[in-house]
Amino acid sequence: MGAKKRATGSARRAPSPVAVDSSQHSRFGFLSGALVGAAAVLACLKAPQLWTPVSSNRGGTASIPNQPTHSETDSVRDAARLTTLLKENAQIRRKNPTGARDQLRMLLASSPLVPPQSEARRKAFDQLAETYSHLRNHSLAYAAHLQSHTIVEGWARNEHARTGAVNRRLMNELIISQVQLSTDLYLVGQYERALELTGKALQLQPPDAAKRVLLKLESTIFECKGDFVTALQRLEEALSREEAFDADESKKHLELLRRVSADPEVPSQIQTMMAAEQKRLIEALITRAGFESEHQLPRHYHRGLTALPWHNVKNTPDPSVPKAAALLRQEHPRLVAEFAALNRTGMLLREQECIHDPTGGRWRRYEATGAWRPLDPSTGCSTDTPVACDVLQQLRALGLRVIRAGYSAVEPGAWLKPHYGMSNGQLKMHLGLVVPSAKGRPCAALRVLNESRAWVEGDVLYFDDSFVHEVRNRCQGERVVFQVVFVHFDLQGEASARTVFGPK
Repeated sequence: MGAKKRATGSARRAPSPVAVDSSQHSRFGFLSGALVGAAAVLACLKAPQLWTPVSSNRGGTASIPNQPTHSETDSVRDAARLTTLLKENAQIRRKNPTGARDQLRMLLASSPLVPPQSEARRKAFDQLAETYSHLRNHSLAYAAHLQSHTIVEGWARNEHARTGAVNRRLMNELIISQVQLSTDLYLVGQYERALELTGKALQLQPPDAAKRVLLKLESTIFECKGDFVTALQRLEEALSREEAFDADESKKHLELLRRVSADPEVPSQIQTMMAAEQKRLIEALITRAGFESEHQLPRHYHRGLTALPWHNVKNTPDPSVPKAAALLRQEHPRLVAEFAALNRTGMLLREQECIHDPTGGRWRRYEATGAWRPLDPSTGCSTDTPVACDVLQQLRALGLRVIRAGYSAVEPGAWLKPHYGMSNGQLKMHLGLVVPSAKGRPCAALRVLNESRAWVEGDVLYFDDSFVHEVRNRCQGERVVFQVVFVHFDLQGEASARTVFGPK
């Protein structure tokens, strides 16, 4: 049942026949459609001799050599102590991210191991930023990354004052920090500021490998903005520069082609060409990446599992599911009350996946088992949600191999666009907590493949989100569910990410 490893090609693919005259179709004439592999951001940008020196008119008074000056003053002993401390802190973060955060704050506030403008201080700020990202606080991650960026920028300014040129290594570090800052910004919805940073990096005329990274990041940001045409344009420009086939990039390409082709303004000639390109991508994903259907393209795929978009609670090979559904119905009042308390205190986070329409209502969640929450070490569940945690323990006692659970709310007007889940190794149950209606008729629904079903307060939907699916809330009120994610009944193993995601 393991997934087939993705194949790679060796020869550059010729441009697809989707390319057209942009003068005739200004919004859609960029389509090229080459299939290629993904570039690793940091590996690419940290490659030696990647950048040619560029001139700068930024001045400065102090000077630093090619390596930061602190390396001449910090002792080997202190450097070793700092390295050990940061490694220990990274391990702490896995189980106690708030403790790791507090330790790093103390380190930056008072420790002689991290003097101002030192590489040690920059590393500590980078790790603090990673910790904030782990805690889903991307605003503070941005602030920490900005401190790191400022240190590197100071090194570059001083280097320019000394030599008249920007050091290659420092240029690499600046671009890395710009990518990090841009990522933090788009995750908090600051799309224009994020694009401003990527635009500045692209103006430095980086080589192809780095340019691909930046173009793909811009594609993601434009997608989050809802500008699918420009997102597709940026992605195809990046893909045209690569050689190897990559399943993830092919799926993203297919997804954007589908979204753009849904635009009624797309000329019929372009629609035909995009349809042909979609067909080619689907064939490649099935023949080269091991998928078995164009309708089921999750990020992690196990071949041979029972594949149904909707499952029947009363007729399922997993004997724990009917008992679990009955328990959820029974616990409906308590879960509704707990969600209301979380909502009053602003505990739900805006979902950062760019699959919801930015012009509509928000999608908010509270993941009771999220590592960024204050977890009880004995249960692995948030201390904020004692009811959810109690239900989770009961579900596991029934034999349901639960991976995660939490609350999910979509506001009026929200649309979660067609997308695939993370793995076909997991299944989901939704308990309707708060489900509004319009004059007694359903107005919030979940479509999985070709069938839509409405939630019902106090009842359960049982489905496989690795199939293409979407959510629409056309109601005047917010729709709220309690979501339980558990291991597919055909998979052997414990309730863990390793079981569900496994090898790709």
